[in-house]
Amino acid sequence: MAKDSENRITTIKHLRKGLAIYKIARSPYYYIRIRDPLAGKYVSRSSKETSRLEAIEVAYEFADSYRSKANSDHAQKKATSFEHYAKKLMGIQKGKSKWSDGDNKLLNRSKDGLICYFGKYDVTKITTGKVRDYLIHLDGNRPKRLAESTKAKHTIIIRKVLTLAVEDGILNVL
Repeated sequence: MAKDSENRITTIKHLRKGLAIYKIARSPYYYIRIRDPLAGKYVSRSSKETSRLEAIEVAYEFADSYRSKANSDHAQKKATSFEHYAKKLMGIQKGKSKWSDGDNKLLNRSKDGLICYFGKYDVTKITTGKVRDYLIHLDGNRPKRLAESTKAKHTIIIRKVLTLAVEDGILNVL
């Protein structure tokens, strides 16, 4: 008969969606498991508690502090992300504008496109400073600086995307 693994989970208690405590065979302590939706994986930590009730209390505290440490600039809902509004813009412009192909190229570049850089950001968290950082990032990726007119095109596309967010009522002012 094969020996049971020391790492097997002996007991598990689901507390809420994405949060659970469990015990493994080799340790007297309860462990906390929390789902990180941005990273797309689970994070586990020891609660350093042997009592289930105390471990539950520690788990809730850990979950609250873990969520507050997460990047608050990233969109909590996909419907408020820059990527969502960029795709919405492309759907609106398709076939109507003679610049839609150029806009699409600047949005979807693999290394320094707007969706690559701003895609996960919440549209309410995009500030003038972040746009300035993006323009500096564009120059940093090249041996020669971009022309001001090209930077203006990037800025115009950002403005078009954020205008859609204003129309939907997510942003008050552009």
